[in-house]
Amino acid sequence: MVENVKAFEYLMGEDHKSWFRAFFDHNRSCEHLINNFSESFNNMIAKIREKPLCTLILMSGQLVMGLFYKRRNACVGWDSGDLVPSVKKLLKLMFKKIGEYKVAGAVAVKVYEVTSIHSSIFTIDLDRKTCSCVQWK
Repeated sequence: MVENVKAFEYLMGEDHKSWFRAFFDHNRSCEHLINNFSESFNNMIAKIREKPLCTLILMSGQLVMGLFYKRRNACVGWDSGDLVPSVKKLLKLMFKKIGEYKVAGAVAVKVYEVTSIHSSIFTIDLDRKTCSCVQWK
């Protein structure tokens, strides 16, 4: 691998927290900040990757437009302002699990202690937007 001094100098001048997802703010969620978007795109263009540049650009544009068309058609019957089906499914699952947890306030309207039916105990801090289960990070 050839070292690129200019690239090194540029990166050294940037905040290391902007280099990779591990240092991004855990309170922000966007599909463009995770690898799924890049992995999906790379998978889509796998068969055309070796094409000449102009052909690659045209074909990748067609792939993206086709994806948008497919997604647009998939949501035609959805009610305006309603949640997407995958979120509805997740909420349904979460509501089923509500009975598996007991919530007790530790500090009024700020910190809660949650106990599962398996006796696991988690602390939720709403001010800091943290949970000791680390699921939301």
